Amino acid sequence: LASFVSRASFLTPQLGIQVVQYLTTFVLNIQEDAERHAAAANLEHPKLQLFFAGVQSIAYILCFRLGCFMEDSEAKGELCNLLTPWGTKRSEADEAFTTVLESSIMPGAYIHPNVAQQLCRTLQQHFPGIASQCRECIRKAPRRPAAETEEGQGDKDLEMCFPFDPYRLAN
Repeated sequence: LASFVSRASFLTPQLGIQVVQYLTTFVLNIQEDAERHAAAANLEHPKLQLFFAGVQSIAYILCFRLGCFMEDSEAKGELCNLLTPWGTKRSEADEAFTTVLESSIMPGAYIHPNVAQQLCRTLQQHFPGIASQCRECIRKAPRRPAAETEEGQGDKDLEMCFPFDPYRLAN
């Protein structure tokens, strides 16, 4: 879904931001359970893995569509609701993706490093405070053991699903 929304130039910014909103709502709905599993060091639990996949999907869409969201006044307003300033109380930003990034899990460190780094670079222009805090969380967070990919294929499989090569994105 993230790859499709990122590639589909025929999707309006309003439709693209709606997908980000839906994914953010989904991730927020499972965040508490994901945090509980992470605190118990149960990193393989399906809800935690689904949480990470959701965060990565949102990040990926933002990497490629943030610019067009910012150019459309309606989408920009929705984006600003999703990307509230770091530290905003959850009661004031209950549907914000920033709340997810601020999680005690530090999900930016558990998604693919290329996606996390690109998200920080993409956020820098319009949301420098979030970009800076996101980089800091990624730097401080514990990492998954590198041996978690099956026979070293995990990174290759992920690159096929989440290519950052503009040529592949265009095709």
